[in-house]
Amino acid sequence: MFPPFVVSSYLCGHIVVADLAVCVALPPPCDAGGFEPTGRTPGCNREETYERDVKEYKASQPQQLELDLFATPEPTEAEIFQAQVDDLKNDIWQKYQGKTASRMEIVLAMLPKWFGRRKGKHYTEAFKQMQADGRIVSVSGALSADDTKITFRP
Repeated sequence: MFPPFVVSSYLCGHIVVADLAVCVALPPPCDAGGFEPTGRTPGCNREETYERDVKEYKASQPQQLELDLFATPEPTEAEIFQAQVDDLKNDIWQKYQGKTASRMEIVLAMLPKWFGRRKGKHYTEAFKQMQADGRIVSVSGALSADDTKITFRP
C-alpha cells in the first residue's frame, strides 16, 4: 500500500486524501472553514484549538448541576488529552477487534472522524494503552512507525 497523498489541498470546503484504493473527502481541519489567501487556516491557533478541545471535553462529560458558588474548574490539558485518547481507543477497538492492520491503515480508517483533531501522539498513546490493557496482542515494530503491524485480540 502506498502512503496517502493530498490530491487537492482544498476542494469545495474539503481536503481530499487518496491512495490507489481509497479516496476520502475530509472536512477542513478547523472549525472556521477554509483558508485565507495568506495560507493560514483560520481558527487553528493554539488558543482556539484549546477552546475547541475544552468544549468537546465538557460535552462528553456527564451533565452535573452547577452552582455558581462551586463552579467546576476547567479541565487540565492532561485530562483533555486522556479523554481524546479514550475516544480514539474506543473507535479503533470497534473497528479492529480480532483483526490485524498496519498503523497507517488504522490512521487512514480513522481520518474521516478525527482528521485535524487527533495527532500522531494520540494514536501512539492509544496503542500503548491498548497494549497495556491486553487489547493488542502483538506488534511487529515500534508503535509510532506507520508500517508496524498491530494485532488486536478477539
